[in-house]
Amino acid sequence: MAESAQAIMQRAISAFTVGDLATAGQLSDRLIAMVPGDVNAWLLRGRIAARTSRWEQAEEALNRAAKISPNEGEIPFARAMIRMRQGRMAEAAELLAKAEQLKPNHPEAKSARAECYRQLGQPKKALDILGRTPSTPSQAVTVSEAMVDLGDLAGAEKVLRDAMGWEMRNTTPRQHMMRRLGEIKEQQGDFAEAFDCYRRCREGLRVNFSFDEARRELGRMVDTFSADMMAAMPKPSVRSRRPIFIVGMPRSGTTLLEKMIAAHPMGSGGGETPAMRTQILRFANPPEAERRWPEVARLMTSADLDGIANAYLAATEQYVTSGVERVADKHLQNWMFAGIIAATFPDATMVHLERDPFDAGISCFERLVPAAMPWCCRLEWVGQMLAINEWLMQHWHRVMPGRMIRIRYEDLAREPAKTLAPILESAGLPWDDACLRHHERAHAGLREPPPTLSADQVKRPVYDSSIGRAGRFGEALEPMRMAYRTTRTTLGLG
Repeated sequence: MAESAQAIMQRAISAFTVGDLATAGQLSDRLIAMVPGDVNAWLLRGRIAARTSRWEQAEEALNRAAKISPNEGEIPFARAMIRMRQGRMAEAAELLAKAEQLKPNHPEAKSARAECYRQLGQPKKALDILGRTPSTPSQAVTVSEAMVDLGDLAGAEKVLRDAMGWEMRNTTPRQHMMRRLGEIKEQQGDFAEAFDCYRRCREGLRVNFSFDEARRELGRMVDTFSADMMAAMPKPSVRSRRPIFIVGMPRSGTTLLEKMIAAHPMGSGGGETPAMRTQILRFANPPEAERRWPEVARLMTSADLDGIANAYLAATEQYVTSGVERVADKHLQNWMFAGIIAATFPDATMVHLERDPFDAGISCFERLVPAAMPWCCRLEWVGQMLAINEWLMQHWHRVMPGRMIRIRYEDLAREPAKTLAPILESAGLPWDDACLRHHERAHAGLREPPPTLSADQVKRPVYDSSIGRAGRFGEALEPMRMAYRTTRTTLGLG
């Protein structure tokens, strides 16, 4: 018996909800083939494309949905979600107002609109929209964050504690609120309870991570990109100084550095642009082992490198406006791709940003998204990844001596002008004090990259209060410290 369109839609939505975008995409395509006039099928296709930052495909799907049902409130809502992911909060707020007009009882539009205004630095307006007695988990998070922005930590804590008493089918909202509560307790100086909140966020999550597999995969990178191989790599004919690649462990200060560069009148920021990773994924699963990543790098020609460079430059062109000559790229996997980045863009500036491993580690444990980086869910795994990051970065410095500027987050936070100056000089940019006022940045017409986990933190002037953060949690972080030290010894780092 053939599966009904309704059953296919239910399976597609379930796959989308758990992050299985490949299955969701296949099912939505199947549904559209069966019922091309199904507005919900086109909406789902648009959401799937948006989740993977394929903005044009997402807009195309939503345009098809709008032709079928012009007054469907979910369409402006979906468009607003795209604008929020792109960092275009003012546009998103207008679309959300339209969604509420078309669908007054929309379950998420009001809280999303309030969050837009909070992101725009208007927490009072966010509270005017939602009030101080939220009725949904997403509203509770936004209300509490707006209260924190206004300095009302006690009020924010009460909102979250009340909301966590609600019955919820999905554990994700509760985990989100628990992490926010942890941040509040940390601000109040209660580090024991703050850590307990962070720990409880990770409890019960079904994640898979194997250090042995991670070491094996990165070991292939080390074996492939040897000093001899790097010296023998062909030279691309496409030469561009436009990218500034920031290479660092997640939570090492990469967003701060990117925003400081983007504040330069001749600079811009691409955030965690997937432009380079997209090129790497082309080599993910070919049938021939020698043509898989990273081994395929040994076979690359100048034309191959030109193809990667041209595709990368085209994908990041959206961040270039009049007067912009450099675009900072802080993708969280740049530290894994440093070899191919250096080969593809020999004239581009590369910056290795380091931070105290345990300060970075507690931030990874607290903040990172498990779906993208499952190792963040256990302190032991975080310690192992901190060590393997050092191992691979030492390799890059060994096979590409002098290729990357090496700076520390602590120096950037304490002496920003002194630390940033050589980076700008390497990129051919004159010094400009605007870089020290990154939180005031407003390039006319400049398209912003999607907000990152540090979006709220970089709205402030440079600060150094997070230096030494790990020490405030005492013995609670010992599993991470032990795993880090043991793994460094295993990797021969001493």
